[in-house]
Amino acid sequence: MHHKRFLYIEKVQVIATAGLLLAAVYTVLWAPFEPADPLGPATLLSTGHLGRLVMLAVLTWVLAAVAGMTTTLSRPEGALIAALLAAGGLSMRSASIEPLLWDAGRSAGTLYVWMAVQMLLFAVVLLGAEAATSAVRGLLRCIAPGLLWQDPLAELSEQDRKDLTEADTPFEAPDVSLGLTPTSAVLAGTLRRVLGKPSQNDTPLPTAGEWKQAGLCCGTGVLAAIVLTVILMASHDRGQVLFAVFASFAIGGMLAHHLFPTRLAIAAWAMPIVTAVLFYGLAVASASRGGALRPQFQILPIDWLTLGCGGALLGVWFSERMRETRIIETLEKASHARHGH
Repeated sequence: MHHKRFLYIEKVQVIATAGLLLAAVYTVLWAPFEPADPLGPATLLSTGHLGRLVMLAVLTWVLAAVAGMTTTLSRPEGALIAALLAAGGLSMRSASIEPLLWDAGRSAGTLYVWMAVQMLLFAVVLLGAEAATSAVRGLLRCIAPGLLWQDPLAELSEQDRKDLTEADTPFEAPDVSLGLTPTSAVLAGTLRRVLGKPSQNDTPLPTAGEWKQAGLCCGTGVLAAIVLTVILMASHDRGQVLFAVFASFAIGGMLAHHLFPTRLAIAAWAMPIVTAVLFYGLAVASASRGGALRPQFQILPIDWLTLGCGGALLGVWFSERMRETRIIETLEKASHARHGH
């Protein structure tokens, strides 16, 4: 019962934070990103608006920092989920990409190349968002450590691991944390080791096996999301585009993490970035042949970042919670059996 109550509080914190911040972005913070053409989409680097790209990065980092303070009882990725879904208010206010394609004309291929470059730059935005939530949590850990989420399986006994290994369950004794490790923390720890200044607080570096597991998780999520996006996006209607992107990665992320659980956050948020680059590459090839652009080619970069990455992390978050529940229930049953209850 205690564990279920904890999961409920975690869910409320993430959903409430995402909802409130989304309302702020949609109603107030949208103004700096509003295009001059009321019928035009919210564009960034692909149309030369470098300043807007910087503003988007700052907005995402601020949202991540705020979410880090209001989702203390959630696992680390809860704050990033709330921040990205809140930034999705920009996608909800944006018009379709069609006017941009009309203006580009025969230069549509070049436009897609710039959008692919923009997706790669979004990795820096996500690393910064991870760092912002980690910094806030680090500060809170110094002030009030009791208010932060604690991995319930961080200190399993040998008996617990034996029970999990012997249980007739679809998973083995966990050897990864149930909270995703921010990529920014891994990079920071690696850099300090290279410079010869390691810290006791550095995140343990992933092993080759963990990187392989993360790659399998990411690859599975990409394949699942591609199939789902093609199925769900039958037209370029703006509402259908947003729904398809979010649903595809939420389901794909959950499936991928269920099959290949990993502690590396990059396995989740890289799914939409890889998928977007693949679709934009196909769009470049299609434009060069003068072919019709499929609905999947009309997803804006900001859609991939907010609803795509946010959806993928949300799917992994759900998978973690379900896996955690299964493990704890297995341990409780084994404990009751040993004590004759």
